[in-house]
Amino acid sequence: MVQSAAAVALEELRNPSSSNAHIAALKHLKNDLIGHDHRKAAATRQGIIPMLVGILQDTAVSGGKRRSHELNGHTGQPSGDVAWNEEEEVRLHSILLLGNLARGGPAFIAPIIASGPLWPLLTCLRPSDNPPKIIVAALRTLITVVESLPLIADFPYHAERHLATQQLPEVLNSREALNIFSELLSLPGHPLEVSLVVRLLYKACPHACRPTVLVKSGILDLLCSRLAALIIYLGYILPGVDAPTVASLPSPPSKSELAPYLSAIRIIVHGSKYRTARFLYSPAVVAVFPTYRPQPPHQGLGMPPTGQPVQPVPSPMERLLPHVPNSRNKIDHLNARAFPHVNVGFSDTPRDVSRASPERLFTSDDLESPMFAWLLHIGRSEEGWTRITAFWLLKSVSSILGANYLDPRIQISGNGNRDRILAFLTVPLLVKLIDQSEYRFRCRTPLEEEARFPTLEQAPLALAALIDESKILQQAAYEAGAVQKLASILKGSFATLEPRKHTWTADQPGSENSQGSKPLTALGDAGLSALKIHKENLREAALGALGAIAGLSDEHRKAVVKCGVVPSLIDSLKPYSVAESESEGLAGSPTRVNLAACYLARSLARSIAVLRTSLVDAGIAEPIYELVKHPNLEVKLAATDVVINMSANGSPLQDKTSGASGTDISTSSNSEMERLIESGVLEAIQEHARSANPTLRYLSLWALKHIILHAPYDSKVQCLEGVGSGLLVQILTGEDQISAHHMGAPNAAGEQVDLLNAPEPSIDIEDSSDEEQEDEDTMVDSMGMLSRPSNIRSTSNNLHKSRLKAIKNAEQNPILQARREDLLIQEQALDFLRNLMNGPPCAEIIDYVFQNIGSARIFDILTSKLRPRSSFTNTNNTAPTANSKRFGHQFLPAHRSPTPNSNLTVYQPPEIIESTVKVLVHLAAGAPKHRALLVAQKSLLSALTPHFSHSYPVIRKDCLQVVSNLIWADDSHDQLPARQRASELRYMGVDERARVLAEDGSQDVKERAKIVVEQLKTLLDTTVPLSAQMGGRGFGRD
Repeated sequence: MVQSAAAVALEELRNPSSSNAHIAALKHLKNDLIGHDHRKAAATRQGIIPMLVGILQDTAVSGGKRRSHELNGHTGQPSGDVAWNEEEEVRLHSILLLGNLARGGPAFIAPIIASGPLWPLLTCLRPSDNPPKIIVAALRTLITVVESLPLIADFPYHAERHLATQQLPEVLNSREALNIFSELLSLPGHPLEVSLVVRLLYKACPHACRPTVLVKSGILDLLCSRLAALIIYLGYILPGVDAPTVASLPSPPSKSELAPYLSAIRIIVHGSKYRTARFLYSPAVVAVFPTYRPQPPHQGLGMPPTGQPVQPVPSPMERLLPHVPNSRNKIDHLNARAFPHVNVGFSDTPRDVSRASPERLFTSDDLESPMFAWLLHIGRSEEGWTRITAFWLLKSVSSILGANYLDPRIQISGNGNRDRILAFLTVPLLVKLIDQSEYRFRCRTPLEEEARFPTLEQAPLALAALIDESKILQQAAYEAGAVQKLASILKGSFATLEPRKHTWTADQPGSENSQGSKPLTALGDAGLSALKIHKENLREAALGALGAIAGLSDEHRKAVVKCGVVPSLIDSLKPYSVAESESEGLAGSPTRVNLAACYLARSLARSIAVLRTSLVDAGIAEPIYELVKHPNLEVKLAATDVVINMSANGSPLQDKTSGASGTDISTSSNSEMERLIESGVLEAIQEHARSANPTLRYLSLWALKHIILHAPYDSKVQCLEGVGSGLLVQILTGEDQISAHHMGAPNAAGEQVDLLNAPEPSIDIEDSSDEEQEDEDTMVDSMGMLSRPSNIRSTSNNLHKSRLKAIKNAEQNPILQARREDLLIQEQALDFLRNLMNGPPCAEIIDYVFQNIGSARIFDILTSKLRPRSSFTNTNNTAPTANSKRFGHQFLPAHRSPTPNSNLTVYQPPEIIESTVKVLVHLAAGAPKHRALLVAQKSLLSALTPHFSHSYPVIRKDCLQVVSNLIWADDSHDQLPARQRASELRYMGVDERARVLAEDGSQDVKERAKIVVEQLKTLLDTTVPLSAQMGGRGFGRD
């Protein structure tokens, strides 16, 4: 009887007899299908989804004509106030029914996406053309579709996932969609539509929405405006914010909406310093949290009239947070469990921060931005998802505070207090959340526990992001017991699930009905259960957090291994594969888990002891080698990064073989090297070194330089031929056509100015393209709306815009990016050439390289790396600071500072110079004929001479090692040539430079210089026998 009624309703949808009957059929189907997947499947096979999409398309066309007719003056009502009619009712119930079907899971997503409902649903979102009911229903349906995407199995080239990931980005990143989202976020008040748009953004951003277009379209600024309004609504008002500025902000959301807004902003700014700066310097955020501090009334006047010294007054943001111990000898031994209590508001009593005490309130110089303090306060005062999101966003904000925009190695502010603040006030709370996520692996999951899945999954991810590349924060997490908790989560994620119960349907796999069905009426794959996805997400989070903790400390790596996670790590490295039995389901892990496992493997492999005793014995090589050949580029990169650490000097891969120097690597006795060859990984890495992707080429050359370090002669020749001597020369000279074509900047390597290392004022941070001008105009217009006519505020806004331009140029300038990538690849190519010449077959391989590439070509390349790249004229009124001097890698006399309008010589980055000098060290360690040939290169030695006074001690030491190797005598027949080489070097002034370095501040340089001075003295003093010379020939660092 029910089936018959449903069939009648479906027939009514195909051929509607009247509007009332049409609406009644939609209502009946909607009520009939809710909660019944079998009925949904039957209706899908009968073509209900194309019918619903057709209704939406028809009503969108007719509704558009009607509204156009109304806007042309044929009705007195505005389009947004059109009375609700039968057509809108049909459209509403069609959208609700489509969303009901989407809630059935991934099996229904395939026919829904194939039917093309995304554009009609997008049309239903325009607030000027649609009633609020239609907008709300369409938004909820889109959210349901987006939420179902993670449940689709993450196979490489999965057809259904591929179709969804093609169409969703095309629709959601379109200009029409972005304009609609902007209109919805700009609605007066804070209706339900605004909350749903925010939810759609943070749900879709990882899968479909590109963060860059959300920034350029102004959506990030709109989210910041709503957040700023909420900040004011919650009572966080700083001095300097006037009533007109507050009045210009939109209506605030409720406090319960804080987490979605923070989450949406976090996902948009994640992974980009420029997008983070756009958030931090957004007009609304700057208006609410001005970054300038009002000066005390007696600032700069010495003493006030009372004669008492002026005590620094903490800002209101500083009052939000508790005291932090200031004992510097405890920085590396943080008691993470004893974190201070939470303050809930501004303090009425100012603290005396001038007293010397064991505890000190950090100042605005430590925070640098009020947003830092506010996020820290919100994370500590709130719980659950809000806490996690606030701390996660706090890490992004912290990453751009006190950092150089062009070179992350340089810290402008040099303030190390932020990590200490985060270690005391954030890490213990995140570890506590992780503790609550243990033992959540039950086959039967209650609904209330399933609702907590996102919070439990995100806590380890937030911890991993927070402590990444920070020894202080990693130590705090370690002492808080995070390793044991994360290890329990990781091992528990492999607990066996109850097999899913499969009930009979008409579309059994392999049946005639399923094979002949059309994509619009055939169900897709059932996907994965929510519990399995939850376990995989926890596995990914635990792997990432353990990898972050083990990143910089051998003690932490050994603690991770001691917890017994290596077997789980090996299992996590295996990608998805279809098991033989249906009851077993999917074996392996999705791509995101493979990437997290590679991250942990790379961190653990940094320890040679852990690598030799735990990872290799557990069989980590086989899954890693398979991942190197994975079709996904990100997996290739991550796996190659692991191979780099697995093949480092001291690893089992570098164990000396028992074969002769002429024995091929495949016949050597090194079992790890044999496994590397038999698996085809070496050939794959050589192929990747010729890839057009610069990152893959960079990592592949890095791995190859490690693999050939102690390899025999024939093996090194094989690797050089695999890479290609012609391509190697192109990389070394900066004439790599593949990379230049890929980057779209053919002149990147031929620029006259060192874009990576030029002083900051000389960089053109303004792009004249229409796209950048449009992006800047959006920012300027918003600032003009919110700015006050104040000199201080105007200066602050100009500073923010200047910083944004510099950060954007450093991150998005294609020429600068190409230059960076080119330098990184050149460094690895130089190291590859250096390691070719390492070891006993040094002379033979040098002959081979000279024969294939040409000795003149090699010397010209090395000379170009040591010569100055350009000269920079300083036209500023003040001399460059110490930071700019280091940033430009400029060599200036130590006894004077640069003066205005002085010409500064700009050399290659120190990494390139160091690698080049090490190649010379190995060339000089060859046969006597190679040393004689090197001494004959006057231009090369003249280019080397200035680097004896380089600011990097390792370069000064390597320069001395070149001299020591050049004047070394192999035997009695080489004594006279050695004396002649010493005379040539003395004529070039090398002995004088060596004597100067004998008084160097670096102990290593000083000792090496003394040896070189004595060698020269022995050779050039005819009264001393040559057999008494000191020192010895040596190679540079591996």
